[in-house]
Amino acid sequence: MTPSLLLITDTNIWIDLQNGEVLALIFALPFKLITTDFAADELHPTFWATLETLGVEAYRLDPGQIMDIYRLNQSHPPVSTIDLSCMVLARDFAAILLSGDKPFRTLAETQAIEVHGVLWLLDALVDQQIITQSEACLALNRMLARNARLPKGPCNKRLKKWRSDA
Repeated sequence: MTPSLLLITDTNIWIDLQNGEVLALIFALPFKLITTDFAADELHPTFWATLETLGVEAYRLDPGQIMDIYRLNQSHPPVSTIDLSCMVLARDFAAILLSGDKPFRTLAETQAIEVHGVLWLLDALVDQQIITQSEACLALNRMLARNARLPKGPCNKRLKKWRSDA
């Protein structure tokens, strides 16, 4: 992995990581994590304070970016304004977008934005030996038990691999 790879996150990523009890561990990865002020405002103030303490920055969008969000919202109404704010920021910074929302991910990919989700982060934690495969399995099971909307096939594949390789 490239040191200080820039990642733009939407809110569901933070919630899944918290539910998996691996939130703080993500900051051991060589990533710079930012989000938009739109997304930060959606989170509970105490949770956002925790993220800020860990090193997440909220980027304030400029008027041109806000106009882009408005235009995108007109043509893609199922995608939230908050998600669109993250997509516009990822596009403008040529960054990787992190989201678990399938329609949003599909839209971002049509805009040539690289998109990954929480499973990719778990893979990175295992690959960088920050957590064991057994710990990744536990984290993913915690997320699923707390109703994370993750793709069944890729989850099952990882759970099987992490159980057999542990």
